[in-house]
Amino acid sequence: KNVEQRLQELQSDSRVSEIQPNQVLCGVCKQWIKLQYSHVKVKDESSPEERREELERDGRCERIEPHRVFCKLCMRQVGLHVKKDYSLSNWYRHVKSCSNKAMK
Repeated sequence: KNVEQRLQELQSDSRVSEIQPNQVLCGVCKQWIKLQYSHVKVKDESSPEERREELERDGRCERIEPHRVFCKLCMRQVGLHVKKDYSLSNWYRHVKSCSNKAMK
């Protein structure tokens, strides 16, 4: 299966509540399930408004600005892309490393 087919499969699965680049939220047990990096690549082709809304729905961040957000997990500012408002790639990279530290 290619990336698009795997993403479609996850989107059509009624047990999946939310899809992020490296994890999905199980709607049944409410646990995050990590995906292998190559399984799903979510393209960041959405509009700045859509990306801002995604950050607003993410309970791990607050004080959302076009080029930075505040992480509730580690209580630090996280820089986003300086040329692309509300870019999600740095946020997801941070959450992955920040969550791993919190689990130890």
